[in-house]
Amino acid sequence: MMEHPEGLFAVVPTPLKDGTVDKPSVERLVTRLAPHVDGLTVLGSSGESGYFSLAERQSILAAFADAADRHGLPTIVGVTHPSTRAGKAFVACPEAAAASAFLVLPPSYYPATLDATERHLSAVGEAAERPLVYYEIPSLSGLSLGPAELLALAEKIPRIRAVKISKVGFDVEGLAADGRLRIFAGYDEILHEQAAEGCHGVMAPVVALCPAACRRWWDCLQGGQRRRAYAIFAAEIAPLCWMMVGPDVDFIAAVKRVLRKQGVLASDETAPGVPTLSRSRARHVDEVLEHMTARMAVAP
Repeated sequence: MMEHPEGLFAVVPTPLKDGTVDKPSVERLVTRLAPHVDGLTVLGSSGESGYFSLAERQSILAAFADAADRHGLPTIVGVTHPSTRAGKAFVACPEAAAASAFLVLPPSYYPATLDATERHLSAVGEAAERPLVYYEIPSLSGLSLGPAELLALAEKIPRIRAVKISKVGFDVEGLAADGRLRIFAGYDEILHEQAAEGCHGVMAPVVALCPAACRRWWDCLQGGQRRRAYAIFAAEIAPLCWMMVGPDVDFIAAVKRVLRKQGVLASDETAPGVPTLSRSRARHVDEVLEHMTARMAVAP
């Protein structure tokens, strides 16, 4: 259990093979990440969690929990169900006992309201008996909260110990100055700006693509070496963040394609319903990866 979640967390994709979790790829992915990260975020929105049944989520969580335990990594587990009953069932299942904390999305089949979100998180938190990380992502939930509203929500639901910010225009410095909530930078395209404004951690898919570079970047930021941190981010991380931005919400497929080409995943198969890459987008992803590979080969 993590009373105060913080640090560098890789939001991991869910490796699939013929529609089921690919355990050897899970092991390769976790083994690659383990030397560089402080933990994993499993079954987040980038883990395709919304496309899996309860039984599938349990199987995926079990595979990651086993691998994470072998490497001594804590896991923050996504709870993205629009149904409060389903969310409670998930956090109470035997596999969820391995979670250090839960990343909870507001109920979002319809645009969430603050009242409905409060009821949902309160019920899930009571069933979870773990710290909660509130998932502030209006593009999925339809609900956009500011620092004062988040602090008021955490006051009502004490299990909320942290917030993941996945939007632009949020007052990170204002919330950080209050000190009551840990803050995770969670929007890849502006990750450096978010982190440099006072976040206590990072929770993003790009960490899974270049974990060593992300470790050096984060450590420089934490050590006050802002210029060095920016240089690392601009050269070694930002191109991969930009690579994920496309005309459709196909970044999950882009992440999996990179990891397959890096030899980490056996397949870039996605869950049915997840947007796949067009030929032009796939070509762009490959060009970015080739550029990064060539650059790292000659980097000092």
